[in-house]
Amino acid sequence: IVLGGSAAVELRMEPANPSAPLADAEPVVVRVWTTERMQLLRVPMLLTYHAGAGRVQAVAKAGLVANFFLKNDLNVTARASQNSRLRFAQGIANSIAYERTDNFFLGYWASAGAAFRWNRRLSIVAEPAISGNFARRDAQGHRLPDHLLVGVNFGVHWAVGK
Repeated sequence: IVLGGSAAVELRMEPANPSAPLADAEPVVVRVWTTERMQLLRVPMLLTYHAGAGRVQAVAKAGLVANFFLKNDLNVTARASQNSRLRFAQGIANSIAYERTDNFFLGYWASAGAAFRWNRRLSIVAEPAISGNFARRDAQGHRLPDHLLVGVNFGVHWAVGK
């Protein structure tokens, strides 16, 4: 599963014992483990709503998130074959054909919580949040994995111009 697109991994096999005959249709079952490292710039475009008077106010935010891939690397970290008659070819490196999707995709954000007004400009905010992306497809039309973030945001809000 690759978050940034689809990938095809090419592995070469050879007989484990060159003197033993192999069938024309030798079954091969291979497991491949990969790591994907990405740098993603997320730019939220949110509408914010404040309700209540006094030191504690309710805060709600919702909107779109623009996601930009800055860097995305995919590597094979391990491989295993369940066929004892074949082994991975010696001296031949793995080949990865990485078909990346667009560098930009849209997501969503929703959160609601409370803000404690410290003074007229400074507030401390705590809010449970959920964020994810809208469905994406690769070049072959296969659905790409979604990402979903659930958590609690703590922060400081500084009011400008009050």
